[in-house]
Order: sequence, then C-alpha cells, then structure tokens
Amino acid sequence: MYCVLKEGHNGIGVDLDSKAIADADGYFSRYLRYHRIKHTRQEANATLCSGKNAPEIRYAFARTPESYRQGERRTLRLFTGDTKYAERMAGKECCHLIVGDLPYGVQHGPKDGKTFSSLRDLMEKALPAYYAALKAGGTIALSFNAYTLSRDDVAEMMSSAGFTVLTHPPYHDFSHWVEQAVNRDFVVARKEGSLTTNC
Repeated sequence: MYCVLKEGHNGIGVDLDSKAIADADGYFSRYLRYHRIKHTRQEANATLCSGKNAPEIRYAFARTPESYRQGERRTLRLFTGDTKYAERMAGKECCHLIVGDLPYGVQHGPKDGKTFSSLRDLMEKALPAYYAALKAGGTIALSFNAYTLSRDDVAEMMSSAGFTVLTHPPYHDFSHWVEQAVNRDFVVARKEGSLTTNC
C-alpha cells in the first residue's frame, strides 16, 4: 500500500482487523507530520448492505502546499471492513491494481453466523468483489500459503470469477519458503479490456 503511494499513485487498504487499520492510520499520520507534508484526514462510513457500514479514514496529501492548493493531491483510504465488500468500499471499476495476502491458516474469520468461512469460501465471496472493483485491463495479485491452498485451486477460482490468469514466466511460479508452516506463492491475473486512467 505504501509502495503505491511512493510511486505517486492513490492507495486503498481494507482489513477486517480494526487494530491493523488503527496501526496503519497512526503510522501514516506520524509520517506526514514528521516530514511536514500538507494533508487532511477525514473519517466517514461506506455503506455496504443490509444497513451495514465500513468505517473509513481518508487522507488527502501533497508534497508541497502549492500542489495541495492546486488540487494535485494523492489519497490514502483505509477501511475497516470485510473484503467481500471491496467494490462497495473502493468503488466499481476504480482500481488499477489489487494486491491481497490471503490468511495462512486453514480457517479464519469473518464469521457468517457462528461458523468460520474456509479459505475457499473466502475466495468465492471475495473474488467477484475484486472483479467488480478492478478496472478493465487491471491486474490482481494474490498471495497464499501453498500448504493450505494449492496454486491450481487459486488459479481455477480466479478464472471462474472472470480473471485471465497469467501462467507464462515469470508469473508461473513465485513459491518460496517462509517458515515451517508457510510456503508462500502468488497468482497474478488480469481483467480483460483496455485500461483507463480515470476512476
């Protein structure tokens, strides 16, 4: 997320863990103040469904006061919410690039009633939202633990959601050992179409 900002683009972060969002908020706020970067910080709520909301923290900033006054600003938006509502938080066809790090365990939250969704359930719910949020011509990259979810399974689910999975080098194998219980891999895919710059 911060790499995107460093490259001069806007960024959006989504996490169900409110502490993770609070940590990101605190870090970015300190960074802006320390470097004396002109900015504003606002809090809002994104409407999801069934009356649910996702708290949003929105930063607008520019390297110089002149750029800020002229409207040449970048934004960072941080949402505390469920990734399956990604398009409602980010906006439909608003992202050039989506990068996600799937949970490494076999089971995890969020909860549907009292049961935990499996990683496959998460993917089946999240991928349509990612597809809707991604611009035509955009790219998505998802990392996962190959010990709990196979690369073929991830690629198949992404294809079923409408993405074109990239299988040629160097996209065919990003697997690398992290620790005893984690062997990380990535799948990179595209949404067909011509990429536009405006959101």
